[in-house]
Amino acid sequence: MSTPASQALSGATPGTAAPAGVTPGAPAPTPGAVPGSGAAPANQPAFYDPWLPATEPTAKEAREWLGAKGFKDPVALVTSYRETERTANELRAAANLKGYPTDKVNPDGTVVKADENAMKAWRASMGVPAQPADYKLEAPANSPYPQFTGYLSEVLHEAGVPAAMAPKLAAGYEKAVARLETELRAQEDAQSTAALEQLKQEWGANYQERVALGARGKAWLANQVGGLNDVQLRTLEAVLGTPKFMTAMWKLAAGNAELKFAGNDGGGAPSFAGGGEALQAEYQQLQADRAAGKISTDEYRKREPELAARIAAGFAPPPGVQ
Repeated sequence: MSTPASQALSGATPGTAAPAGVTPGAPAPTPGAVPGSGAAPANQPAFYDPWLPATEPTAKEAREWLGAKGFKDPVALVTSYRETERTANELRAAANLKGYPTDKVNPDGTVVKADENAMKAWRASMGVPAQPADYKLEAPANSPYPQFTGYLSEVLHEAGVPAAMAPKLAAGYEKAVARLETELRAQEDAQSTAALEQLKQEWGANYQERVALGARGKAWLANQVGGLNDVQLRTLEAVLGTPKFMTAMWKLAAGNAELKFAGNDGGGAPSFAGGGEALQAEYQQLQADRAAGKISTDEYRKREPELAARIAAGFAPPPGVQ
């Protein structure tokens, strides 16, 4: 939306779950093995038979566990064990963390980097994705900066933000920016309104005429540059300040010979009849005559609205109006 000043010139007041019974990271069960039995496929001895003879009652539970896992050979068993041990160590390290691992600054100003293992443990336990793209953030509809979500993902990943938190943080950022922009627009509008009131005092009886001229100046400028939207006008006013913005539009029209002719402002508006100063003088005389009792109330009420409208718009009187 335009500022009050521009309105015045416009004439407007993140994994798939493992199947049941399968341990993540473990090899698939050996075809033909019967889970829970500790038995190898028919006619094929299990690699752990020498360690856990089927005739040994105390080995039954261990055989059942190995059979359920379906390790095909000792290498698969050792590989799975090492992975499990690594994960367990990371989880234990994370459990011992008292907070997010950060760099520390010594009294002499030297920096001690956060322990790399502690950082890895934190990220593993918190669910930080392997790479920024794994956040899978989506840009808001009609966003002029769709690449922003990629940049934000990089920042979130560097900070160690869990994948589950990333969408909420991104949405919260957009919401915060929208609130900030709304507040800024409100502040700009308040400043523009206050500046217009000050101009009314400074310009006095010439205010309406200069606003009308400013409307023509704005229309001519917009026509010359191929249009001016609300954001562009708001930016121009913010750069110049409301008083200079309004003055520039007024003087642009007042000093532009093209705008003395109907239709040359890009909006087809007719030219002033008699000039704005003459209208102001006529209006002031009307007020004086009423105060002195020289004209009736009915005559004043008939002439004042039409004359005020002509001054505000800066247009010639309608056809047939003398």
